Amino acid sequence: MRGDIQYMYNLHHNPVLIPHQARILTLFFKSHIGQQFFLTGGTALAAFYLAHRKSEDLDLFTVQPFDSLHLTKAIQNILEETSSHIERQLKTPRYWELYLRNKTDSWIQRLDFVHEQPIIFGKQETIDGVIVDSLENIASNKILAIYGRLEPKDYLDFYWICQETKLDFFQLFEKTKKKDTGLHEFYFANIIADVEKLTRMPETLKPFNLLDLQHFYLGLSKQLLKKIKPDKSKM
Repeated sequence: MRGDIQYMYNLHHNPVLIPHQARILTLFFKSHIGQQFFLTGGTALAAFYLAHRKSEDLDLFTVQPFDSLHLTKAIQNILEETSSHIERQLKTPRYWELYLRNKTDSWIQRLDFVHEQPIIFGKQETIDGVIVDSLENIASNKILAIYGRLEPKDYLDFYWICQETKLDFFQLFEKTKKKDTGLHEFYFANIIADVEKLTRMPETLKPFNLLDLQHFYLGLSKQLLKKIKPDKSKM
């Protein structure tokens, strides 16, 4: 059943976020540089919109170049306040991937900081101090994620977006081409036609049928191919 999904959950008593994740988000968005970022990806989708699956990584995007000094300062404060340390990390000019390990409870938390391209759809909202990406922009990025990799969580996320929101796939697909001019119906249709290769899904919080998901993508693939190759008998 499709509905006009709004933000349904807050930061506290969240069905997806565990306490240390909420704590990290609170600390980061209280920092000066945190106001340049927004939470996006599967965790934002699950924690604030759909509550459809568990999600572990925290994806923090910005459209501004990294201020390494202030970002490092914000991360250091998180480490001190959560009694954790950086177990391993990867840093490039546009992407930081950090793994934090807690010294007491031994939890490990992955944080991704990404300098995103400047085309953003929809309006971000601030929920309990956390800046959350719009549903439309998350959905658009899920199209690009599926376009670039065969990852079960992306297929599951986009399936639930299409099932439970009023976003129109074809309108969204056209808009997403502004982010990636290489996005094309033919290639996307052939990619999602491989959905039957997906046999394992992330831990879900809502019941779903894998066959229904596969049939959804196979049907979408046929619609995309028909869109670019219309029935000549009706012309």
